[in-house]
Amino acid sequence: MNFYTSSYRALEQLASKGELVCKKSGDLQKDLVRFERNLTGANIKESLEAGNTLKVVRLDPANFGDKVVYTGVIPRQDLDLEKVHIVSYEAMIAVGTFLNDNLCKGVYRIKFGETDLVFTKNSEILKRVYGEERAVEVLAYPFDLRFNKFYAPVLVASRFSTGVRNIHIADIEAVQKVSKLSEVLLQDVDVDLSRVYGWFDKNLKNIKDRAALCEKMNISEEDFKKFGDTACVTSSLKLTTEYLWRIMNMFPEEFNVAGYRQKNRRKGYKCEEVPKPRTVQELGDLMQEGFYKVNFVTRSDRPSVLICTNNAEILEEFYGDDYFFRFESKGVCYRKFKDILEGEKTQSASPEYVEYLEKKYGIEGFYEKVKSIGGDKKQYDKAEIFKAIDEMISGLRTRSSSGEGCVLVRNVQCEGNKQQYYKTLDIDTIKSVMRIVG
Repeated sequence: MNFYTSSYRALEQLASKGELVCKKSGDLQKDLVRFERNLTGANIKESLEAGNTLKVVRLDPANFGDKVVYTGVIPRQDLDLEKVHIVSYEAMIAVGTFLNDNLCKGVYRIKFGETDLVFTKNSEILKRVYGEERAVEVLAYPFDLRFNKFYAPVLVASRFSTGVRNIHIADIEAVQKVSKLSEVLLQDVDVDLSRVYGWFDKNLKNIKDRAALCEKMNISEEDFKKFGDTACVTSSLKLTTEYLWRIMNMFPEEFNVAGYRQKNRRKGYKCEEVPKPRTVQELGDLMQEGFYKVNFVTRSDRPSVLICTNNAEILEEFYGDDYFFRFESKGVCYRKFKDILEGEKTQSASPEYVEYLEKKYGIEGFYEKVKSIGGDKKQYDKAEIFKAIDEMISGLRTRSSSGEGCVLVRNVQCEGNKQQYYKTLDIDTIKSVMRIVG
């Protein structure tokens, strides 16, 4: 479902409130002139009666913290009224509000195509299943239909996941009230889903019907023929842990989901809610103090969760004493390496010791760089060694900044995957922050 309008006045109102932005031109007034020109002569009533086409402007929403803005786009073709269903925004709000009010009172099973999930926004029921802290966490997403959808807690979700899902009003096929909790399977509540990516990769070889799996993962036949299982693994990393887990449950024996449940069942972290950081400085300071469970949404309004920190002692606990040189970027490692050498009392080093340092800290090419500067000799002084490190640093590609309003953090659940180690948190997209205390 997309948002469309044929009302130029509605576009002006959005622009006056700062809720309409440009796509490419950078000049909103120019865009408004284009929109007005496109909509001139558009008459919804006449078009509906004639059943032909309708001139429109599509409004694509984007999330910027508590503010939603829309990008106006003129479609390449007018709306073909014989191929689309038009629902007024007011009607969608009415249906969504009615459903939200009922979820606040009880438990409902909602069917979306092949997906069948159980939802509730009732705090007492959520406390009974998950505990008070978790209930507060999953209820931190306010009711908001400006994306054609709203968040609601999934009652059967793992306490280690976001625990919420977007309910798209247009995708709902059926809604059924659940009268008692005994009707709901709560077997995954204490299952840690953070390792499903590795489990998927490990058990992929057991899948007999690859075509069926590719269909569930939206992988084209052409891509699978070209890349094979690599296409499946790559696609799996783009899915949330909850969604991938649901796909794996469609092939329970091949993916050995019972084995995963047994191996990864545990009680959740003991958490306490902390006030949401208001500035980048506050968020950065917080990450230095401890480790946290952060619930946030992406710019496309997808709920996500991250267990993260920037505290060196905590990272060492999770990844071991050698975590720094295994996970941190080359630039960070080289600077740390230089700090370590500056703290040593010796003013020179033998070639053997330089080679030892290279192996110990994983600084590939260090000995060759020192030799290229100091030549082939029995002792290298510190100035030559430091010059080698500085040259190695200067030869690195500069990491792009995290962006305004963002903080670079370390993921404590990257399972040895270095690409998942660094994450960026946008302060405007954070919904709640829970300090992990045990």
